[in-house]
Amino acid sequence: MLRDRLDGANPAPLHHLHPSTTVDLLTAHREAFPAGARGEVFTNSSAGPLRRTLFRARVWRPSLVRAGLLGKLDRLGHFKWRAAWIDSQGVEWSAEFTTEREAVAHVVKMAPGGLRFHDLRHSYATGLVSRGVPDNDVQAVRATRSRRLSTTAKNGPTGDGRKRTPSAG
Repeated sequence: MLRDRLDGANPAPLHHLHPSTTVDLLTAHREAFPAGARGEVFTNSSAGPLRRTLFRARVWRPSLVRAGLLGKLDRLGHFKWRAAWIDSQGVEWSAEFTTEREAVAHVVKMAPGGLRFHDLRHSYATGLVSRGVPDNDVQAVRATRSRRLSTTAKNGPTGDGRKRTPSAG
């Protein structure tokens, strides 16, 4: 199993992918990127282990900017980009840059908050519960306590927090 946390604590299931697809993806990744010193599958640019703080700053937050979930980018011309963000007091700011990379880096530095990588775990669990996956299966996937699952389940489509049972058939 792959590990879904950078410290390798929780296994991430790949049951939703066809086994040959998973093998093909991992094989292509291994061909493009060498394993780390301790056999890590996903490494940084120096083939070392990923560090949570570097991943957040160098990968996650720039991805949020490019997806429009943290600030906003506008291409104004061939060598002109505008970055816009809202500060912690709700004031909107903007600045212009000559490259997209500079604009993204500025929003990453200046914009507070944003979706946390950990939030994806809750979204995944909510999706499973809303599709009728039994609580004990979701708990096994998330390797978490029922208290957290109860909190997550309340955010489902009905918001009632009811335990779902597997459908017959």
